[in-house]
Amino acid sequence: MSHAVCIDGVTVNVDADEVEVDLAIPGLEETDVETCEPWVRNQCGEAMEPVAHFKDGTTIYFHCPTEGTAETLGVRGYTVDSPRPHHWEMRIGKRQQAGQEIRVARLNVQLD
Repeated sequence: MSHAVCIDGVTVNVDADEVEVDLAIPGLEETDVETCEPWVRNQCGEAMEPVAHFKDGTTIYFHCPTEGTAETLGVRGYTVDSPRPHHWEMRIGKRQQAGQEIRVARLNVQLD
């Protein structure tokens, strides 16, 4: 099974049964997202909700696709706004669920 996920504006098709996104960033202390602007819009007009915020100002936003946009239906997205360069790391693993082995893709942000 394939899942589409939008990472920093790039849609990636991931060949896995599930996609998990780890919102923690190694080495950064998380702070309350209530200190962020509650909703912002990206350059495509998608609403973005802050879901993780860190002491250095790094914020991870969850994308809400624009209503009525067929090509983005079901695509969840994440954007990182950080004073430091970053990249996304993906690991594919397996786990048992309901007696079956499933493939799980795990995404997390790494600061460079």
